Amino acid sequence: MTRKLTIELPDELEQHLLAEAQRLNTSLENVVVLSLVRSRSLEPGLTPSALSESDSEEPIAESLRLQKEHEITEIVERIRAAKTAGNLTAEIPATPLAFHLIEVMKNSGLIADFQRYEDIETNPCLQIHLNPSDRAPVSQPPAPEDFPEAIARILQNLQSEDPTVRILALTALGEHYSEP
Repeated sequence: MTRKLTIELPDELEQHLLAEAQRLNTSLENVVVLSLVRSRSLEPGLTPSALSESDSEEPIAESLRLQKEHEITEIVERIRAAKTAGNLTAEIPATPLAFHLIEVMKNSGLIADFQRYEDIETNPCLQIHLNPSDRAPVSQPPAPEDFPEAIARILQNLQSEDPTVRILALTALGEHYSEP
């Protein structure tokens, strides 16, 4: 059974959420559902589908896909911002997707190292040690034939000059590592 949920938002919050929806190229409703899922404010047993107006699971799948894309984008953006600022470290929340992505980046020589720790509030985090910009990568990337064909294709797309191709490759990598 699905239910229709009506939410009254202050104008400022609505504008912020609309801007986020536009940035993610999705609907305001999907951004709200995704925000609820992320905040874990849903009661146990209540799924995002209860917030959807349709009987389809597409909005949920789309929200989860957007959440993965957002997480990957956030990781890459934090690393880029740290490198641009001249920092040698960056910190990100330690999620399974983040751990696997950072592990691949380390194995490819894109970062020097990383370590897991818990911050003051005991939230698991990853501290990423970046390669100094004036040095070559710490290690040489493995040859594509060292990976399964699907991963080799993803790694090849990560080297594309087209940002859209790189984002799709990061998404595919996240989906690969999030599969059971």
